[in-house]
This record gives sequence, structure tokens and C-alpha cells, in this order.
Amino acid sequence: FLVFTMNRFCSGLMSKPSHPSWSTSLFCMDLDGVFDSEVFGFPHATLSSLEALEILQSNGFSVMLNTGRSIAHVRNYCHSYTLPGGIAEYGSVFFDHCRGQEYPLTDAQSLKQLEHCAELIGRLDGVFVDPAYRYSIRAYRANGTGTAGLRPDEVENLLQRWRFDKLSYICRGPDSYIVAKGTNKGAAIREIRQCLGLVDGPLTAIGDSDQDVPMLKEAKAGYAPANCSAEVRHLSGKGRVRIMREPHQRGLLAAVHDMIPDSRNNRRKIDHGSQRIRTISGMMVRLLRVAELSRARRLAAAMNWRSL
Repeated sequence: FLVFTMNRFCSGLMSKPSHPSWSTSLFCMDLDGVFDSEVFGFPHATLSSLEALEILQSNGFSVMLNTGRSIAHVRNYCHSYTLPGGIAEYGSVFFDHCRGQEYPLTDAQSLKQLEHCAELIGRLDGVFVDPAYRYSIRAYRANGTGTAGLRPDEVENLLQRWRFDKLSYICRGPDSYIVAKGTNKGAAIREIRQCLGLVDGPLTAIGDSDQDVPMLKEAKAGYAPANCSAEVRHLSGKGRVRIMREPHQRGLLAAVHDMIPDSRNNRRKIDHGSQRIRTISGMMVRLLRVAELSRARRLAAAMNWRSL
């Protein structure tokens, strides 16, 4: 609820198209660590990511999400920011906002195994299965104030024991994902470009994690914020990705400025000018600005909030 409410607020701060549409210039973007921050304890955009999106849309780019988030999240982001579509659940499903339809990228046999696997994982001690994931499985355990994913050997043993030969997995710190074999962000974008007839158009992509590597390999021009993983940096060493000096959402904005140099000189800052915090809206805008500061600068801002 907080994510969806914040999306509605953030989208109201920017100029966006009146309706979604596909163009030959495709910009593929991860959400977590790139467009979204989690400084407030849940995913949300910042002023830099909103400015970056506005520049891309005003210059004719079709911005497509490519994320591990659920299909419900992708639908909401597309509606909130007038995006033409997005890939969800690590390449398991595609939502075409222009047609108002979602297209599974997972075959029927894999979906059947996923359904059975979700039932078994849900029986494990203390494991929660996220009901929002419909074409893959997201599972985790409570860990103090946060969450912890299942151990890789735990998932591997379950898949082997029950002969889920169509499935694979992604284990991260806070959660674990079960997906169909061969499913990844690169394979998904390749299939979607063919379906949309956009194979010959330029593809630009930005991502920061190991799971973004297949997507970045598909791109003609790849970017990454400074907070990217070692695997993404390895691509940079091969000349496949350009790493920005700025991290997270500032890195996204820097990449957009690199793509569209004129945008540096024609900036329309998404802000409420020099007004003090007089309204809830004004306060939220300033919080979005603070979210992009370093930890030390956020602490200083909190101690001197009247200067915001």
C-alpha cells in the first residue's frame, strides 16, 4: 500500500505522457537500487529518478521496467508513470500497458511445478511465500526486524527431492526466488522485443545487480550506477557497460544526461522551489531530496531540519 501510494504522489510531481505508447527507442530499467530507494523502509522514487524519467519520456524513449518485483508492482508503476510496459518476476511475465494485457513468459509445465513447489515451501518452518508472485515464487523467513532468504542448499535439496526439473532459483540475502529454468532478464527482453517488433531499434539498459547482467548484455548501450555489483563491473571491463560516478538514483540521472547531453542545460527541476515546509506535499518533496543524501548528510539534515 505504501509503495502504491508513494507512486501516485511521485508521479504527480512530474510531467508525463497522456497515454502509454511504444517507440523504436527503448530504455530498459531495473527498479531496486536504480529507480527506487528504500531509505524510508519501502521502495520509492527520488527527485533524481523522477527527473530522469521525465527527460526520457519527453525525448521519445519508451521506458520499460525489467525487475524482480511482482507483476502487481509492475502494473502499478506502469499506470502511475504512464510506462508502456514492464517485465516482472525476473523475466517470468510481461505486462503490456498499451494493450492492457499480461503475457506469461513461463511455459505450462514450469507453472505447474511452481504451483506444487510453492505449496511445499509454504510448509517449511517459518517460511513465508509472497502471494503477489504469480509466475514465480518469492520466499523468506522473518529475521529480527528484516527478512532472510532460504539457504541455497535448502532450495537445491527441495528441487532435487521433488524432481522439479523445470525450475531454478535465485538466492539473495533478504529473500529467495524460484523461477523456470532459462528465465532471466535478458531472455525476457529478447523475446519481448521480437513480439513488439522492436528488434532493429536501439536498446539502452541500466541495472546494478548480478541479475541485471543478462539484460545489460542485450543492450547496445549499457549503464550502471556506482553501487553496482562485481559482476556488472566485470562487464564494464569488457567495454559492455559504462559505470557512472554517482550511485543509485543519481547514477540513473547521470546516465540519462550522458545519453541526452542537452538535458543538462534544459533541466526542469522537480521541486517546490525555495518554499519552506508548509504543507504535507512540500514536506514529502524535501524528504525525497534527503533520501538521495549520504548517510552522514542525512543525519546532519535531520539535526537541522529547518534548513531543508
